[in-house]
Amino acid sequence: MIEFAVEPISSDYQVASLETSFDWEEILRAYPRTNFVLFAFRAKFKENANMQLIEELDNDANEAAKKFGLLYYFKGKPNINGDCLSWCLWPELEQAERAAATDEHRSAAAIAKNNYKPFNVEVYFLRKAFDGIRFERILDRPSHH
Repeated sequence: MIEFAVEPISSDYQVASLETSFDWEEILRAYPRTNFVLFAFRAKFKENANMQLIEELDNDANEAAKKFGLLYYFKGKPNINGDCLSWCLWPELEQAERAAATDEHRSAAAIAKNNYKPFNVEVYFLRKAFDGIRFERILDRPSHH
């Protein structure tokens, strides 16, 4: 995993379009490959969210994901309304799926219902093209609570 800091270029990135909230050409320039998979997790924290537990389980899941080829993990900060966006960048969908099956990831996912109001998982294929970065949304799975 390449270590570098990613900063949003949009002040409302938590609720804005992924495509316009980050400088994807700059981010993807760090990798020699052309195709990527991006998983985004959008959530709104509940007032009584256990932030310490969320942080601990998130860190554990991130460490486990590195073993499966995670390229980059962006951990967003909540805005004033509690909206948050985090995302992870993968070389292949299969690697992300294997990481999602780990105990660490399952533990982190298991606390979502108790700590977030609505949450949404978005999955995209990203491709470097001659005229920019192409986004293809392949999944948009909202929570049901």
